[in-house]
Amino acid sequence: LVHIEQGLLTVPDHPELLALRKQVKTRLAEQQRQADEEARQRREAEARWQAEEAERRKTEKIRLQTAAEQRWQEAAQHLAQAVEAQRKGEYAASAELIDQGLTVAPDHGGLLRLRQEVEHGIAEEKARQEREAAQRLQAEQFLAQAQNHFTEGTLEISLAHVEQGLLVVPDHPELLALREQVKTRIAEQARQQAEAVKRQQEEAAQQQTTETERQKVEQARQQAELAQRRKETDQYLTRAVELQNKGEQTASLQQIEEGLALIPDHEGLTRLRHKVSTEIVAQQRQQAEQEQREREITNLLEQAEVHMKAWRLTTPVGNNAEETYQQVLKLDVGNVEALAGLKRIAEGYLQMAQKRRSAGMLSDSLTFIEKGLEVIPNHAELLRLREEVRAKGSEVQQRLEQQQLDRQKEKTKRQDRTATVQPPTQAIPQAKRKLATAKANAAKNRRCDSILSRLTLGESVSNEDHIFMTKECR
Repeated sequence: LVHIEQGLLTVPDHPELLALRKQVKTRLAEQQRQADEEARQRREAEARWQAEEAERRKTEKIRLQTAAEQRWQEAAQHLAQAVEAQRKGEYAASAELIDQGLTVAPDHGGLLRLRQEVEHGIAEEKARQEREAAQRLQAEQFLAQAQNHFTEGTLEISLAHVEQGLLVVPDHPELLALREQVKTRIAEQARQQAEAVKRQQEEAAQQQTTETERQKVEQARQQAELAQRRKETDQYLTRAVELQNKGEQTASLQQIEEGLALIPDHEGLTRLRHKVSTEIVAQQRQQAEQEQREREITNLLEQAEVHMKAWRLTTPVGNNAEETYQQVLKLDVGNVEALAGLKRIAEGYLQMAQKRRSAGMLSDSLTFIEKGLEVIPNHAELLRLREEVRAKGSEVQQRLEQQQLDRQKEKTKRQDRTATVQPPTQAIPQAKRKLATAKANAAKNRRCDSILSRLTLGESVSNEDHIFMTKECR
């Protein structure tokens, strides 16, 4: 009917389509009437079954209640007889009476407690009876479910419940009978479905003939439309190429998509879309990389400033201002803040070197100068100061060597005068004591200089060195 309506949209007064539409609608109305009649019959059958089932359950309930009361009275009698037999010591007779009572009422509390007292073996028998009862109950449940699904027409599910019930109780008569009914109904449905498929195939063949004619007309129309779309698509391609050459990739991509909406498999537009999309992705990736690089630079500059405030200029390794600024320059070679930071580090070492030089600590001053030049090798002030300190150091070294030479000469003179006054046996120990004292003083001075230099450079100093410097170094 859908195909007929589509054909009438093309040729509204087509006589064969109009006649066929009338036949299809008549057939659909007949099928709907039959379906309504079948539904009504199913509802009536379901109502009758429910009424019969309700009456059956009511009768069964009354019967079960009556039987339960009778069994309970009979079990009470057996219990009294079993208790009397137990009191007399007749345990075999008591066990037999208990079994009789439990056969009538398996869940009688008094009998169960008494049975545990008389014979522990009764538990196994009870378990066996419970298993059989559970199997029967499970089979009945599968039967009820299978009957419900059979009534509802879900035959495959009904057959599955029947098979499950027969696995529990293989010789269950009602399940066996129901299985035959279900299989018969399934076979009948299969036959009806085969006939319906055959009818559908015949109708489809007739519709195919009509559809072929319609497709010929539609193909001619589509070819004309395709030629027009190709012309419009070529125009979109021309505009897209012009926009791409101008660097307007987004606008070019929009023209491409509009052209592909007309002809999705247009080779030129497809190839150009891939090229333009690649260019857009590259631009976006470059922008993202630039933003990531700027964030990293910002974080590194903040870390470097923290190092500067904590006076971690070039130490410790891997956690100082100089290395952090160098990382910034690797990301941005001409970064102004990083270059300025390195200059601040060099000038910081310049100031410390100038202070050490003014204090006469030329070795420490030269150490700071070298650290500053490691940061900025061509720093003019540091280079000039290094020459001054080296010149000053040479001058001081010469003066110290002259002083040492003068002291040596004076020492020699004193030894000569002492030798003339003191016996040789007293002069030698005294000279050894003076030499030991001089060595000790030199070692103390070297240790003081080492501790002071480490404190100046910000290095760690032990408590022992702190105490030594306080007591011995002046």
